Amino acid sequence: MKKILISSLVVCTILLSAMTANAQFKNGKSMLGPHIGLSQYGGAITLGAMFEAPITKPNDVGPGLIGISAQLNYYHYSYYLDYGATWIFIGIYGNYHFVLEDRKLDPFIGLGLNYGILSSDGTGYSYGSGLYFGVQAGARYFFSPNVAGRIMVGNAAAFLTLGVDFGI
Repeated sequence: MKKILISSLVVCTILLSAMTANAQFKNGKSMLGPHIGLSQYGGAITLGAMFEAPITKPNDVGPGLIGISAQLNYYHYSYYLDYGATWIFIGIYGNYHFVLEDRKLDPFIGLGLNYGILSSDGTGYSYGSGLYFGVQAGARYFFSPNVAGRIMVGNAAAFLTLGVDFGI
């Protein structure tokens, strides 16, 4: 009985290790998912999505790997009584992912460019459509090998973003 219990524990440990090892963002596994955030202008709610694909393998560029992400963000807020602004940001980011012992956690930092499209229905708004530089930091937590929660700070559209990513 003792041998069966020990054997079962060893098999379960190996299976769980293999399942966890496959969870982290890695070469060959792209992620896609929606997010919601707080915009940097007016505190409006930002809605969007992010797609990311790895372009290097771990240890090709230091201990981590590089991923390229495309992002789409939208928000609208009102200022004064009759005026408002609607923003659509289309961005591309290069993210550096740190490979950790905890394979469920995937921290990253990134730099990118966004094209912001502004539609304003009034005067007094000093920003315009154009290119915007973005800096972001974030992390994914993998609940399973193909589902992860994502939190990010920074980028050109929102200062705090929460999302869910699915492996594709």
